[in-house]
Amino acid sequence: MSLVLLPERFLRRGEDAARRLPALAVDEDAAGDIRNIAEGAFAPLKGFLSGTDYRRVVDHMRLDSGAPWTIPISLDVPESRRRELARRSKILLESATGVPLAVLEVEDIYKVRPARDIPAVYGTGDLRHPGAAKESRRSLYRIGGAVTAFAGGGARAGRADLTVNDARRRIFKSGWRTVVGFQTRNAPHRAHEYLQRTALELHDSLFIHPLVGWKKADDLTPRAVIESYETLIRRFYPQERVLFGVLRTAMRYAGPREAVFHALIRKNYGCTHFIIGRDHAGVGGFYGRYAAHELSRSFSGLGIEILRMSGPHYCRRCGQIVTERTCPHGAGAALEVSGTQVRGMLNRGRRPPEKYMRKEIADVLLRLSRTGQAFCGERR
Repeated sequence: MSLVLLPERFLRRGEDAARRLPALAVDEDAAGDIRNIAEGAFAPLKGFLSGTDYRRVVDHMRLDSGAPWTIPISLDVPESRRRELARRSKILLESATGVPLAVLEVEDIYKVRPARDIPAVYGTGDLRHPGAAKESRRSLYRIGGAVTAFAGGGARAGRADLTVNDARRRIFKSGWRTVVGFQTRNAPHRAHEYLQRTALELHDSLFIHPLVGWKKADDLTPRAVIESYETLIRRFYPQERVLFGVLRTAMRYAGPREAVFHALIRKNYGCTHFIIGRDHAGVGGFYGRYAAHELSRSFSGLGIEILRMSGPHYCRRCGQIVTERTCPHGAGAALEVSGTQVRGMLNRGRRPPEKYMRKEIADVLLRLSRTGQAFCGERR
């Protein structure tokens, strides 16, 4: 397997000169997008979408170049500043606390149409959908253009952080020819293990890559996800065949579109295959059980092979985790194992049965829950 390191867009110096540019403060989500663009996680993007690319992504799930891209990566501009910034060729992007993050080369400033765009991306305009509700609160104006980040600006600091090139080096050094990417926002339960172990049976390695950016209030915190996965890998997986790192980007809950977005990101990290399972990136019954399978089939040129895997469940008669493809007993014998279900038990201080989640994983989460560090809506 030949893996090429992706170019990174970082400025090594020049912060003093950049501070003379007009500055735009960005939120934590946008700061994460800047880092992902600079490191190549969002390749082929070189910056925030222009108006033309934004429209093409929303309406056709491709960039103006024709490359597949399903989630618009755009940057808010306050209406009060749109005319001022439109006259500039470059602006400084900085954090809410004034840390310089990147220089943006202004291509255009454009107005979005939430009433049309939100249903197109999320499949619904219902504001009970957390992603749609969050998008509805954003500015109507967006600024597009290439970004070059400052080295160290908003730097990754966690022990589980891997850049794109970090991951690619590890893959090359290990000699893996096939690498299966696994996306999750949850702690590992038995259904996840079933999918992961199936991937390890068939391919050289597994890249477990949980998303730890913004999530809704009842989802698990980054600490809970990281510590539970570190426990699973250390105690139960062949560590020489498993790569672990975190993806710092917001959860959009955009279902099928986000499933393809997640696959494209993992291709950039060096994965050759990517698992799309039941209701991938879904929330609250807004999407069909296998809608993400169907959308992914409609794409050509993704550059990564999609493993469309059925949703595992526990069968009372088989006495183990199965799928509808491996078990004949039907819904009457099935106990669903889902992140929502497991989180509900943990939130009530209950240890999930071992057929749902390993005791060792549940103990990590219950310990964090007792100190208010397990769920995103709790105090930290």
